[in-house]
Amino acid sequence: MYELQDWGLYFEILKRLLFAAICGVMIGWERDLHGRSAGLRTHMLVALGSAMFTFLSLLIPSCALPFPGAENLRGDVGRIAAQIVSGIGFLGAGTIVKEGFTIKGLTTAACLWFSAAVGMACGVNQIMIALTMTGGELILVFIGKWYEKKMNRIFPFQLNIIGESSEDMHEIYKFIKGDHQYAHFSVATLNITVNHEAKLVTGDFYVEGRFHESNAEHAFKLIQDINEHYPKIRLVSFKRNG
Repeated sequence: MYELQDWGLYFEILKRLLFAAICGVMIGWERDLHGRSAGLRTHMLVALGSAMFTFLSLLIPSCALPFPGAENLRGDVGRIAAQIVSGIGFLGAGTIVKEGFTIKGLTTAACLWFSAAVGMACGVNQIMIALTMTGGELILVFIGKWYEKKMNRIFPFQLNIIGESSEDMHEIYKFIKGDHQYAHFSVATLNITVNHEAKLVTGDFYVEGRFHESNAEHAFKLIQDINEHYPKIRLVSFKRNG
């Protein structure tokens, strides 16, 4: 049985919490470095709280309770830990936001979830596992960030173009698939609709762009180029797919 005057227990708690805080600070430092709202302090507190909850889940069944018959009580050591895993999801969901055509905060939410796991490892005195996984997480995140800047991402979108002739649509089709300094585009499908009464032709272009960043900046540049090269075009509308 653990007693309240057990100083060895206090130092054991402090040791585990200290390493949990160190791991949380390391993970949060990387998020702060990239300007994310959930940074050093948030990740440190998540790791600390997870470590403390985990340690308490192990400690509570061994605590002496001040009433008769308490020795027959049995606690579930895994219940608190299970609630950490599900509860941290609500905190992570608060960091995910949608801005225009992009979703931000997914990596930060995953880092919070990972910080909780590292804190739980410290709570059960698996310090080396926690430190190793923290170092591995930092390496993978930095490598992943570097790779994302180098790789070309597919950005699917639809262009609805209204003009006066179907010949213009075929010319625009060739223009989209041509060489562009800022990006590469391919046309998956082209649907042409002719309105004889209004003497208008509508072309639906399903385009896939390949950019370094998954945003609509290069798609809008393409629209601007189409308007400049084909002055007879009446309207160009944009819609993100996927």
